Amino acid sequence: MTFLLRNKNRIFYQLPITFLILWLFLHPQQLYATSLEALKIWLLTLIPSMFLAMILIRFLHALGIFHLLGKWLHPFSWHIFHIDGNAFAYVLTSLFLGFPASAMLIDEAYYKQQLSKDAARRLILCVSCASFGFISVTCPLLYQDETIVMPLLFSQLGAIAVLLFVTRSTVIVSDPIHMTSTSFYEACSQSIRSSGYAIFIIGTYVLIITSLHPLIQFLLPQRLALFPRILMEFSSGTILLASLPFSFSLRLSLQSALLGFAGFCVHMQIMAMIPHIKLSYFHYFLYRILQALLAFAFAFFFFSL
Repeated sequence: MTFLLRNKNRIFYQLPITFLILWLFLHPQQLYATSLEALKIWLLTLIPSMFLAMILIRFLHALGIFHLLGKWLHPFSWHIFHIDGNAFAYVLTSLFLGFPASAMLIDEAYYKQQLSKDAARRLILCVSCASFGFISVTCPLLYQDETIVMPLLFSQLGAIAVLLFVTRSTVIVSDPIHMTSTSFYEACSQSIRSSGYAIFIIGTYVLIITSLHPLIQFLLPQRLALFPRILMEFSSGTILLASLPFSFSLRLSLQSALLGFAGFCVHMQIMAMIPHIKLSYFHYFLYRILQALLAFAFAFFFFSL
């Protein structure tokens, strides 16, 4: 009994994981099918749509392009959000890079002493969204309507702006002393290495989370199993959400909420990509709930006009 009380937190996590492993080994055919599904998502969807874009955005960031834009926007970012121009470059890069790669970039900046720990935590908590490329390419394909792009983008920007504004008491100043100039080839090499690592982590966690789908269907009725499946894996969740028999405006509002929440698979990817910051998941989860509610409210307003 004493052993159980001392190790209750560890047992709380270990028992479900042990049950999951046993269940998967007892159902090898379903494990194979879900693994194949995850690999298709990774190879046919995520790598073609994300990998090259990650490399290009990381490359531009390494060359200082986003820092130049940040300095130009310094009066706005400092007055509204208490973020200086150099640090605002990480906000701009994150919007184009998208989760979870943006969290990895911010963790690297903290490790290199370009951001303080509090500043890095604030950015990861507040600036977490799907990349602009995903929103502008994937969502119109799902809904067969290109006019939805701008409302969805502004919904995400609005939610992020609110989070940054209410957390402005944590001032973010990037230390230029630790900023080092990067050559063209060094920037290219760094971008490829970091993007390759990020896409590998993404694929691994997609594989793990997708393997849970048969277990969810085994434990829950079909109608109830749909909701956790949407929340668990982001890319497949957007497809499932688009097929729901709701009104067009409600589906898009829910889609906006999912773009802000990201899904548990992305949450796990982000926690794996920030080893130096060591952010509390409970804290991060609360921010994702808040961002999802804000994104839903903004989108519902835009699509009801």
